[in-house]
Amino acid sequence: MLVDLHSHTTFSDGRSSHSEMVEAAIQRGIAVYGISDHLCFHDNPWTTKPHLFEDMRSTMAALKTGTSSAKILFGMEVDYVPGCESRVALLKADNGWDYIIGSVHYLGDWNIDSNAPDWEGKDVDATYSRYLDLLEEMVDTGLYNIVGHLDLPKKYGHYSSIDLTEKYLSIGQKIKAKNMAYEINTNGRIKPCNDFYPHRTIVELYHQLGVDVTLGSDAHHRDNVGQFFDEAAAMLRAVGYTRICYFEKGEKRYLPL
Repeated sequence: MLVDLHSHTTFSDGRSSHSEMVEAAIQRGIAVYGISDHLCFHDNPWTTKPHLFEDMRSTMAALKTGTSSAKILFGMEVDYVPGCESRVALLKADNGWDYIIGSVHYLGDWNIDSNAPDWEGKDVDATYSRYLDLLEEMVDTGLYNIVGHLDLPKKYGHYSSIDLTEKYLSIGQKIKAKNMAYEINTNGRIKPCNDFYPHRTIVELYHQLGVDVTLGSDAHHRDNVGQFFDEAAAMLRAVGYTRICYFEKGEKRYLPL
């Protein structure tokens, strides 16, 4: 039984409606499906605007009560930037999300996720180090449930020349200590890196640590819901995972893999 906790609709930067995304999830046999539109603390075109929050809450409530063939969850992908903690806590209390995916997209004012040319001339090793420092700070806050696209800086084919194992180890230990999870984000397979986030070596490390895992397609269109899940599930089983998790009203629950 599979879960897909990472997807976006027309409320943020997706191209399909809530109902279209849910319909696609049901058609693909997803047992637990969560919608997690963007919430950013930078002004950009892909964050959910505050005036849409009430409509989003009512839309999700209707889907939860009106859909019987899959469990529907209300999530949010919330950026981490230093100093955002009080805002995240207030938004979490006001919106009643089942879970929060925590993501780092910005290093200062640089959005590392959207424009390949912006990487020109950048120090790749320093970028990875700063990104992972922010990811670790995010986990330390205890405000998030799932770590999103854990090795995102590789998206455009940039890889660190230094061994980051100890840093990933530290982050994994903290994810476990905070009773969080990390996702296998399958959207990386359609990006220049052509790889899941995170790479299998990190998945193997986190399985050894006993860190819980979930699945997210990071779909922005109904056609991408559950993309590459058979491949991702096979990889998880090969590594040794026997279950995946999801969060409902902030509580971690499990399904057999």
